[in-house]
Amino acid sequence: FKDLKSVLQSELNSKDYDLVIHAAAVGDYSPTGIEVNGSETKLPLEKKFDSSADNVKVILSKNIKLVNEIKSWSQNENIKLIAFKLLNDGDDIRKEKELKKLFDNSKADSIVFNSLSNRKNEVQNSFQIINKSESKKNAASANDLAKELYNQWRSSWS
Repeated sequence: FKDLKSVLQSELNSKDYDLVIHAAAVGDYSPTGIEVNGSETKLPLEKKFDSSADNVKVILSKNIKLVNEIKSWSQNENIKLIAFKLLNDGDDIRKEKELKKLFDNSKADSIVFNSLSNRKNEVQNSFQIINKSESKKNAASANDLAKELYNQWRSSWS
């Protein structure tokens, strides 16, 4: 998480990007400590911990949402952002709520929605591209998605 945050921040602050496709599944939490035999130690460890302990607890702390920072980190005020949103299923009420939250927090220009319920043999079989204007396009495969995103953003730069 820290490395990706650092690279994103550095790149966006130092170069004039037109578009960011933020498809990374960035962890919501990062390990910040461990607890061994009732004693908490912050990470990174300064020394080896007691490996005779029967249980070790990992302490996780919430990460910021990197996608929400992309536009503010960019030196290009007009940068376009495509974000991705994965949910467990395609429940329409939850989907609309999550998409609104992502649009509001990230200021994304488009969101690619996908659902675990549309995966077969670990291959995503359905994507939906939603723009700020709420227009929607479907893509049946990753190749179709790439073509649609290319065509969509190529036409916006013409």
